[in-house]
Amino acid sequence: MLARQQKIENITKQLRVQQMLADEAGSVSVRTEAALSRAIQCLQEMRQRHNGLTQEVHGLQIDVMKVSEMQECFNQRSAQISADLAEIAAQEGEQQQTKMKSEAKFEQLDMELVEL
Repeated sequence: MLARQQKIENITKQLRVQQMLADEAGSVSVRTEAALSRAIQCLQEMRQRHNGLTQEVHGLQIDVMKVSEMQECFNQRSAQISADLAEIAAQEGEQQQTKMKSEAKFEQLDMELVEL
């Protein structure tokens, strides 16, 4: 009878140990599920942030393209204006020479007229 009593006590102890292990496993499972839930929420927030940043980058790329196009138009117009100014300066020089020749011819003719 004593052996049977010890066997029952051992089985009871083993049952308590198994119950404690099961309780601990349950606690670990609850903590793991909570950590998983937090990780999933964090992942969703990161994805949203990533999507927002991706859209922001796309907007900035569009802005860069617009500014680049504006810069190119400015450079073309600047080159055209520079060419026009060079042409005007050349024409002004020609007109100055023509004016000087005309004034010289006028002086010559005026002198000839005085002599007559």
